[in-house]
Amino acid sequence: MPKLRALAVLAALVLSLTAAASPVITSISPTSGPPEGGTAVTIHGTGFSNSCIICTPPFAAPTVYFGGEVAQSVEFVDSTTVIAVTPPHLPGTVSVSLSQIDGSDPNDSVLENAFTYTGTFEDAFDPILFPIYAEPTHGRFGSEFVTIVRVAAKDTPVRLWGYDTSCTLFDPPIYPDMAMTIGPEIRLVPNCTESVGRLFYVEKGRSGDLAANLRVQDVSRDALDQGTEIPVVHRSQFDDERIVLLGVPIDTRFRNTLRIYGLSNEFDHVNVTVNNEIFQVPLQPATDRYTPAYGVFEDFPLPAALPSGQNTVSVKVEVPRLGAGQPSMPIWAFVSVTNNETQHITTITPN
Repeated sequence: MPKLRALAVLAALVLSLTAAASPVITSISPTSGPPEGGTAVTIHGTGFSNSCIICTPPFAAPTVYFGGEVAQSVEFVDSTTVIAVTPPHLPGTVSVSLSQIDGSDPNDSVLENAFTYTGTFEDAFDPILFPIYAEPTHGRFGSEFVTIVRVAAKDTPVRLWGYDTSCTLFDPPIYPDMAMTIGPEIRLVPNCTESVGRLFYVEKGRSGDLAANLRVQDVSRDALDQGTEIPVVHRSQFDDERIVLLGVPIDTRFRNTLRIYGLSNEFDHVNVTVNNEIFQVPLQPATDRYTPAYGVFEDFPLPAALPSGQNTVSVKVEVPRLGAGQPSMPIWAFVSVTNNETQHITTITPN
């Protein structure tokens, strides 16, 4: 008889779990907050539960997501109310979802376009530019250049926005608008889209906590050649007015490329001065938050055009300014000098 009673209790428990009402989010309040997170949001609905069929003891608050990011904290109030604190997120409108492990089916609910992170990127995030971020690229004379990107947290983990694995075999995929937590060293694979450069974002004040390394290697050459290191550029290294590059060599054996990056679309060109000659270089506008405005200049003078004994030039890149109070655009630039015979690349960066 005791065994029968135990079976009856177990059956009643199973029935109560399977009969649990599925959660439904009907509304939230408030519906907006700053991108740095920290907003306490009250979620209204039905079927909320703090039961957990796999926990010991069998209780746990539901998990709440804002646009795929887990809430900083969640408080279960009752079956109709949950309070969640928003995590940091890039500006924009996101869905709010709630998931629980209480035996209900389905055990989650989504409210689309429910919460808006207001403000600009600069309010809560610092950009980090990887000037070269592309799939393997074939160059002259059979060369094949591969971009190698490594990142690591110097101490505590760093959340990084902008890495996209939707075209790879990662499961589940990581989308650019979702943060990837960086701890020990990992290698980022730039094979989703070929890009002239890539902007990543970290929470404001934390860019110095991220170690990053970018190299371009010609894998068709000597395997002992570890490639050319390209600077990883933090926001403080951009200038709102001008960039100056000194000692750019002029030689028929070299091909020089000036690459220019902007953090906004305020201007469609920049002015480039080389050897006292001014050029207007058009900028390709940024198409999304992860792509910088971009321009290329290769019209460097021939050695014969330089005064006798001069074999280098300086390069000045300037944002067009029409007067006080006019908009600015943060810019950064560098020159790559490629030896046509060896395909070795040297970079010249701002002082």
